[in-house]
Amino acid sequence: MTISAIFLLVCILAVFTAMARQKFGPEIGMPLLALAALGLTGLTDAERALRSGFEHFAYIAVVFTSVAMAAHLLRDSNALKSLGMVAGQAVGVAAVRLSLPLRIGVPAICLTLTWMLAATLHNTTSILITAEVAYLVCTLFDLPPGPVLNGCLIASNLGGFSTRWGDTPNLVEAKTWGLVHADFLKILCVNLGCETLLIFGVAALLASPKMSKAEIHVVVQNFARSREETSVNWHLALGALVGLLVVIVPPIYYPELEIRFLAAGMLWLCLVSWRTSPRNAAGVGTVNQDGRRNVADEQRRENPFAALGFNTLCTLCAVFVLAEVLGGEHMGIAATLKSWLQTTGAPVWAVATVSYLGTLFTEAASWANAASGMVHSLDPSQRSAMALGAGICAGSSSLITAASAGVLLLHQTARYPRGQVTFASYLWFGLSASLLMLVYYSVVLSLVFRR
Repeated sequence: MTISAIFLLVCILAVFTAMARQKFGPEIGMPLLALAALGLTGLTDAERALRSGFEHFAYIAVVFTSVAMAAHLLRDSNALKSLGMVAGQAVGVAAVRLSLPLRIGVPAICLTLTWMLAATLHNTTSILITAEVAYLVCTLFDLPPGPVLNGCLIASNLGGFSTRWGDTPNLVEAKTWGLVHADFLKILCVNLGCETLLIFGVAALLASPKMSKAEIHVVVQNFARSREETSVNWHLALGALVGLLVVIVPPIYYPELEIRFLAAGMLWLCLVSWRTSPRNAAGVGTVNQDGRRNVADEQRRENPFAALGFNTLCTLCAVFVLAEVLGGEHMGIAATLKSWLQTTGAPVWAVATVSYLGTLFTEAASWANAASGMVHSLDPSQRSAMALGAGICAGSSSLITAASAGVLLLHQTARYPRGQVTFASYLWFGLSASLLMLVYYSVVLSLVFRR
């Protein structure tokens, strides 16, 4: 490892400490680190890292923008609000009829929904959809939404790691090791156990609201009444779901055509947004008493392409550039880790630990691209692939910036009156949970995938 690498790691720790103390947010801290990294590496490596980082960012920006467009249209249609009402009713009914404490029922339904959506669709899709649902359910039951939203991020990582198409690192590993869908069945069962422990861990952080069964029954009735009174724009909701399926499902089977499907999906979502906007939905929109159109009502729908926000895009771009520098030959970090793995014989715990640290300082997808070939050259068995994925899953749950879904959660919760997830509010929860996940995976995978 070079002097430049050591100095860069010190800079990373300093910036992370400043963000933990809320001196500034990731939208400032991560670009600062990316610029420092480019300045510390050689000219040739800096150009390569900048080019590769922007190339990776361009692809991710298109993917995430398409998913965010669909999620925001679902929110505008009131479909997510209605889904939150249904989830709240289910929790209330379980509390009344089965005496299930709210502190268990709320994280159980929110985290399970997140895990299922991440496993069937994609972890970034799940966090954009379920964050809205989790916040609504927690607010209506007077529970602090922070621990549940934090748990949703980890649940999305667990769900994404459970299927071949669940997240980007799995796609990279599947390509490197030649894995098929059936190869992920064992890890799916392992992740279900981790998901169960996560639910009870989040429940332990929640204080039970002092509500009697009669009061909970009243809340359930209010849920049912509010759901009936909530007007869902089904044209907008169905159009958003169609667009979401177009950008997610076909690329699973035709990855070489992914960009074309993304473009088609985004064009469809733009058309749906324009066609169902207040200006065009009824032909004339809302009209004031003086006969003029209500401009505020017409402009209520935000620009679909601005769904992610400038700060989110800047943070993502900086993360990918930083990851490319850290994985470059000039820093010598990858060579040091590979040498250590060779010395230890690349057991499950060593591969998982290296992946955890690499993801913590970079980002899940970037580290998967950088480390897959290295780990495969040391151990081409399925065991090493799952160990790599486990370390990435744990590492991406450590810091809010270690996973793209975490950066999206920052943006998604920024508009919540309370319960906004920040780098500082997630820090100790994420580090504690991720270290426990690392131990869990190291033990369980050593038993499941024996040599």
